[in-house]
Amino acid sequence: NELGNIETTIEESYFAQPTVDNQTIRGTIIYLDSFGNAVVNITRDLFFQERRGRNFIIHLRKSTYDVSEISLTYEDVEVGEMLALFNQDGFLEIALNKESAAKLLGLKLMDTIRIEFDDNQAG
Repeated sequence: NELGNIETTIEESYFAQPTVDNQTIRGTIIYLDSFGNAVVNITRDLFFQERRGRNFIIHLRKSTYDVSEISLTYEDVEVGEMLALFNQDGFLEIALNKESAAKLLGLKLMDTIRIEFDDNQAG
């Protein structure tokens, strides 16, 4: 009571869910951290469940930016290079090592991220 009004109703918020078909996962950037890293609503579990050993390409909003490997740490790539990894909460994160992915790649909240799997090659 001292801090504010007590609310008796709950307002539900929209939380985008990834969509999946046989060849693709489509996710959404749900958070941009203070370093400019983009967190996507695709979990590690969903990714590996759908990957099934296949090669993949992660396409960003602009088709000129792609990633085809999952890194374990930011240092797995050179300074300024793009990477994808799963953060401590298990969500896909798109980042640039020691740079702002949001700023330099033009990523924004609610941008679509697409992962395409290749059935012809196993990785």
